[in-house]
Amino acid sequence: SASGERFTIYTAKSDAEATQMRFAVEGNESSLFWADDGVVYVVVSTGADRGRLTQIAQSVYDQMEKKG
Repeated sequence: SASGERFTIYTAKSDAEATQMRFAVEGNESSLFWADDGVVYVVVSTGADRGRLTQIAQSVYDQMEKKG
């Protein structure tokens, strides 16, 4: 973003069933992940709080639903 935020989005095919978004922190990296329709999604950032990460993940989810 213009403020210097950086988010990385990973996707992978998966046999996992649909899951709710889950938050995890390891060191200074935080991530939010979920599975939906045979795909696992992960949004990762350094220093982003849970609220901001949730906004980004929700935006990704919404975009994927529109293309679904």
